[in-house]
Amino acid sequence: MFPGEKKKLLSDKDFYEPIGKRFEAFRRLICLTQDQLAAELNVSVKTIEEIEKGETLPDLCMINYLNKQYGLDINWMIHGHGVVIFTRLMEARKELKTKKPGRISNKVPEVENIIFTKMEEVKMICKDQIEAFQRCQELTNNNIKH
Repeated sequence: MFPGEKKKLLSDKDFYEPIGKRFEAFRRLICLTQDQLAAELNVSVKTIEEIEKGETLPDLCMINYLNKQYGLDINWMIHGHGVVIFTRLMEARKELKTKKPGRISNKVPEVENIIFTKMEEVKMICKDQIEAFQRCQELTNNNIKH
């Protein structure tokens, strides 16, 4: 700190906890359990628990993987700014909105019906997850401000 500066430096805990909360929110948003994410990242469940509790930080390899695999916004993960994720999810939502039953082959109506039923389910899940995540982000941002 420079002479005359009164700004308090963040402790590790002050820095780690919000990242841990965002990490957990992200994991829940992509619908993975701690066990599943640990297996996918090739780490122990304890490592995931420690990150989510704010005891440690995710390493760069994890963040890079989550960015490439799920579209995690790294700026959001670290700083809490920007859109969480889901460049892919947002694209999928747009695609679902523009899909019309007539666009898929009418050769097998039963399959078409199953596909659109599943697409509607995915659409609702995506909508619910985005709304839940936005609420989490608002809560996290409010907690960080206080």
